[in-house]
Amino acid sequence: MTVRADTFSRVLNRLMTDSGFPGIQCAISRGDEPPLVFSWGRVSNEPDATPVSRETYFDLASLTKVVTTYPRVMGLLESNAINLETEVGTVLDGCSDWLSRVPLWRLLNHTSGLASHVEYYRDISKNDIPTLSFVHHKARIINDIRFRPSDYDMGTEQKYSDLGFILLGEIADQFTTLNGLAQEEALPFHSATEIHSRESQRTGFGNDTYAATEVCPWRNRLLQGEVHDDNCWLMGGSAGHAGQFGNIDDVHAYGQGVLAHYHHQTSPFRYDPQKLRMSLSTRYRGSGGSHRLGWDTVSATGSSTGKHFSTQSFGHLGFTGTSLWIDPEHKVVATILSNRVCPSRDRAGIKMLRPQLHDAMWELLHT
Repeated sequence: MTVRADTFSRVLNRLMTDSGFPGIQCAISRGDEPPLVFSWGRVSNEPDATPVSRETYFDLASLTKVVTTYPRVMGLLESNAINLETEVGTVLDGCSDWLSRVPLWRLLNHTSGLASHVEYYRDISKNDIPTLSFVHHKARIINDIRFRPSDYDMGTEQKYSDLGFILLGEIADQFTTLNGLAQEEALPFHSATEIHSRESQRTGFGNDTYAATEVCPWRNRLLQGEVHDDNCWLMGGSAGHAGQFGNIDDVHAYGQGVLAHYHHQTSPFRYDPQKLRMSLSTRYRGSGGSHRLGWDTVSATGSSTGKHFSTQSFGHLGFTGTSLWIDPEHKVVATILSNRVCPSRDRAGIKMLRPQLHDAMWELLHT
């Protein structure tokens, strides 16, 4: 194991040196075995920054969709508060006619007709940032989505949409339930609203426990301990599409819990495992896309999972440089947490790094 670990460490060092990213944590495991965990780099690109460790929290970005919003929705299904065919207009008042008729499952698999993304933060002047009303802007954004014209006819495309998951988060908030998760097993993730006060949002939060993300041209500071996603920040730091922070052990343990649940083994989740399997059914595959209900699946070509993961695998990516993939056939879970957007989101090396790193992690586990 030591020789193989040394080999993997050299591969990781080469990939990260080539990428120029400040830091990374990665983990891989088989079944319920303890994961192999590797760290590289520092929490920011500053020369005296703290080294990345297993205690480092990363901005999970769109992993939020599957580690918090998805289990909340599954909990609502389990409690019969909603069903997949429930129309948006039934649970959210005051929506446009077309959106009112959209069933919730089309929000989950990105076939609703909603646009991918709207830069709501562009409406805000930099001078207004110190006196922002986050509650006001959250209401404004949700209201805009409710009345936004459709971007395409429902069901004719699969267009990955933050807006759809913002609505799912709002729906889950209205029911205020986490019935899909055992009460003794609280979700281990947290949002920026829980880790700093209004004053620290204004001045920046520099706790080195958190991996930094971007030098934000809009907020005019290095983001560290506050959410990278600008719309989520404007909504107060927590939303259905982004906002959660987690460390490598917590994210990987969540993935192992999902794997166990898939196989009807002991897990922290109370919703029926068949709901997880149903979520991954080809019935919910959108036209021309790889997403199912909540989760993404392996693309036919150029998948970020590399060459070893089975076609049954499912997972999700996060814009900040995070990912979680679960292979139920081989009972493998792989987690990558990085801050590839530090100091700028313009770095594109993550597309090449993910498959190479997944290949090296898999080979470490299986040779």
